[in-house]
Amino acid sequence: MKFAPTPCTSPRRDPERSRSGGFTLVATLLLLATLTLIVTGLLALTTRETQVTAAYDAIAKAELAVQAGLAQAASRLDTALRDETCVIFAASPATPDDEPRLPVLLSAHFDPVGRLWNYQTLASGRADPPPSERLQAQPDSPQNGGETIWRQQPTPEETLALTRHPVASPGQLAPPVGWENLQVPLEDGVQLTARYCYHLEDLQGRLNLGHAGNLDGETLRHTRQPPLPHAVPGLHLGRPGVLDQSALFTLLEPAAESDHSDAARHLLRNRPLQLSPDLWKQVLLQPDPHWNWPGMPPERALARDPISRRLLDPAWRSLEEQTVSRLPAYEELALIPPDPAFAPRTATARKLNLNRLLGRLERATPAERPALARSAVAEIATHIRSFLPDFSRRCGGYPLGGSEDERRFNYLQCLAAGILDYADSDSYPLLVEGAYRGTDAHPLVTEQWQRYRFERTYTEGGDRFIEFSISTYLELWNPTNLPVQGRVQAAFECRGQLTAGAGLFQIDELLEGTHPDGRVHSGLPLREGDQWWHASLPVELQPAQFNVACFEPVVFRLRSGPASLITRSVDYAGPDEGRDRQSRYRLRYAVTGDSPVLVDQPLRALDRPAWFGLDSGSRRQRFNTTLPGMSYSEGFGSGRYADNLGDPRAAFFIDHPQDQVNYENGSSPGSRNLRFNIAAGAFHRECLPHLWPDGGHSTMARKNRIGSNLRNPDEPPIPPLPPSVGQHVQHLSNLGRLFSVSELGHVFDPVMWDANGGSEFDTPSHRANADLTTTALPSSKYCGGHSLRIGRPEHRRFRPAKNTSPGILLRDRRFCATSLLDLFHCGQPFSSDAADREGDYVRIDGHINLNTATRDTLRALAAGRLVMDPVSIPPRINPPWQVRQADVVADAILRARPFLTPAELPEQLLDADGELLLGHSERIGGNEVRPEWNDAAAEEIFARLFNGSTVRSRHFRLVVTGQCCRTTRNGEVRMLATRSRSFDLFLKPVRGKDGNLLRHELQILRSRQI
Repeated sequence: MKFAPTPCTSPRRDPERSRSGGFTLVATLLLLATLTLIVTGLLALTTRETQVTAAYDAIAKAELAVQAGLAQAASRLDTALRDETCVIFAASPATPDDEPRLPVLLSAHFDPVGRLWNYQTLASGRADPPPSERLQAQPDSPQNGGETIWRQQPTPEETLALTRHPVASPGQLAPPVGWENLQVPLEDGVQLTARYCYHLEDLQGRLNLGHAGNLDGETLRHTRQPPLPHAVPGLHLGRPGVLDQSALFTLLEPAAESDHSDAARHLLRNRPLQLSPDLWKQVLLQPDPHWNWPGMPPERALARDPISRRLLDPAWRSLEEQTVSRLPAYEELALIPPDPAFAPRTATARKLNLNRLLGRLERATPAERPALARSAVAEIATHIRSFLPDFSRRCGGYPLGGSEDERRFNYLQCLAAGILDYADSDSYPLLVEGAYRGTDAHPLVTEQWQRYRFERTYTEGGDRFIEFSISTYLELWNPTNLPVQGRVQAAFECRGQLTAGAGLFQIDELLEGTHPDGRVHSGLPLREGDQWWHASLPVELQPAQFNVACFEPVVFRLRSGPASLITRSVDYAGPDEGRDRQSRYRLRYAVTGDSPVLVDQPLRALDRPAWFGLDSGSRRQRFNTTLPGMSYSEGFGSGRYADNLGDPRAAFFIDHPQDQVNYENGSSPGSRNLRFNIAAGAFHRECLPHLWPDGGHSTMARKNRIGSNLRNPDEPPIPPLPPSVGQHVQHLSNLGRLFSVSELGHVFDPVMWDANGGSEFDTPSHRANADLTTTALPSSKYCGGHSLRIGRPEHRRFRPAKNTSPGILLRDRRFCATSLLDLFHCGQPFSSDAADREGDYVRIDGHINLNTATRDTLRALAAGRLVMDPVSIPPRINPPWQVRQADVVADAILRARPFLTPAELPEQLLDADGELLLGHSERIGGNEVRPEWNDAAAEEIFARLFNGSTVRSRHFRLVVTGQCCRTTRNGEVRMLATRSRSFDLFLKPVRGKDGNLLRHELQILRSRQI
């Protein structure tokens, strides 16, 4: 059978099956696309999460780098401030680009063994300066003898990064800092993972709004304290412990001569509201109807320069950039600074608290007080001698004591007695005969007279008798700023004999009642031991007032012979070749209710000549007249004169007899001493306190001489002159405590030198006495007119010598009076707790660091009218009521710093002519001085600076920048994140029971992102 082939045909498709297969393909493709999107999304999400995580990680690392910078800065500060005699100052080290940069803070520490200063830089990436023999601001500057050796050369990348390190204030210069690297170890080395840089600013270098300025003046305008008897410039005794004397208005109105700033006044009214750094802006912006304050428009007050970002308004800019808000107070251990002036030592020594000694005296009973006073005087003197063994050489020819060492120690005791007398609450000087005397609120003898007078002759019972009197007159002067009221008692001293007819009468026998033909008829003095004393008299003297005290005459009744023998005259002669050179005057003083205390007497006897032929006629009476502290001689007409300045405080120390002065022409009762019979302009003609070395003002003097021996010193027409307000020469406190050691400038200083250095009996000039030079010679015959030179130019003989570099002074103040300010302190004098007043700590609250303060801050400390001397004339450095004076002082401080201690300001501040600035006077001609001021005023600007300042700080602003870094395979370093932060730091001291510093407690007062 044969099959036939079947024709080829395409297979038949199922339509349903075809549609199903197409959908599956599309679905598969869609599913694949979806999966691809999901996978891609997940990958992108993972990548983004990785990036975010890396970014967060980088930011966290940058923040950790900031924390590392904070930790390192705090550690360096803690190390620096562990030495409480360190100095914190600012320096401008050289930088690679030689552009002006923000000064770098440094701490300086003295090594007592190596006698070198070691430095620590308080900024990152900078090497510490090398040690130096003296404290200096720029150890790497060429003029200080070296190349730049404490700069670090950053890489180009670091240089670029450094310019981006932020600052705390807009417009502030960039700081010269370097990076500190944080690295992780690898098998083949290390890898940079982060880095930081930081710099520190001293917040105590700015004006503290919590303290600056006051509302004491008229119409609530800033003023200095009025010239109260106890005023201490820089301190406000009306508001204890408040340093409100710096002139806030000078920031707001730099050219103003006095406070006219309504903004300053409004800030002071609302001081309690200013609890944070920027709240002063809200105080000034908001209207205040209660005080009639209109407020300020923000668009004007807060407008900033678009480039520098500084406020355009100059007053607001000053407040933002030159002030700081409230800073916590802290206590500092009062330690003696490591000045080369002080004796070398290996351990830190503490200052002596003077209020501790004063407190003991104030609490003592009258019976305990003398022994305690002598002990306190010796303790102060011993403290000075221990740390300033050469200081006592200032004394020159100080004569009180036996050996030279004893005399020098007694000189120190005299200063110690003056310190205690200045502040203790009684009015009696601490006095040990033959050793020392202080000066308190008591009268002094400025002129003494002993009158010899023929009273009358008469017959009685067949005998002729003569009554002859010897009287004591003393001119009393109150040289202090405090009134004197009490009773005075004078000694009666007159050695020799009286001759009346055939009778010869020894005065001692007449007083004792042992002479058969003579006795005391009236006025018999009171005998105490070997001394005779007149009955006491009341005395009342205002500051700078003179008055004459006339004590009851001692009238002798002398039998001259029978009545038939007419005797009409009496002769007086002393035991020393006719002269009395054994007698002195002595003065005792007592406040009502107290026993009298010896307050004044000369070291040597007076020169009293013989008087012959005193009768009832024109020679009825004659006077022995001497001028304490002024005219001295070995005998009338001897030519061996030691003429002095006329300071009666010096009579206690001058080892030469007071010279007999012509009564008719050389006596001036009731006023300052003036000898009309001496040529005008002569050194010893009149007492001129304005020409004394430490100044004062010359009170009124008599216009006419007495002219007659028959006129007594206390009778008309010679009434006492009225007191001259503000013309005292001895400033006292008598408040029972010291408020500042700057008050030591009021203590009388018995330095004893022959000023012209020639023959001991060549009369020196006022100009020679004004500034003792190296040609002056020690002498026991010259004294007076000196207070401790604090806040005024020290005598050239005691001043540090100039270095070879012009205008730079060697810091050796071993002879300077200001060195005493570094040996003593006053504790916390405003505290009501005796433990604080008499403890070892001083309170730092609003004090400005002189070494870091801005110029505007320094101007605010110094500006303002001088108020301690109501009659002073303008000083040479510009009138005291002009703020321009503050410019001169501020610029001098900027040139001279760093300071080891504020006490060295008087020796370091120089004016444009290279002369010492503070307290400077210029002698114009023979009798003119400009400025003419008392020592309280001469020291006023210094006292403002000293009492409101310090040389270290515990308050800082830290600015830290942290960066997270990554190193690529080709070695390139990339910055992944940068963070910058500002911290206001307070390193609070934590102390042990002995007061020594244990550690610091770091307190972050404020933190903000920059």
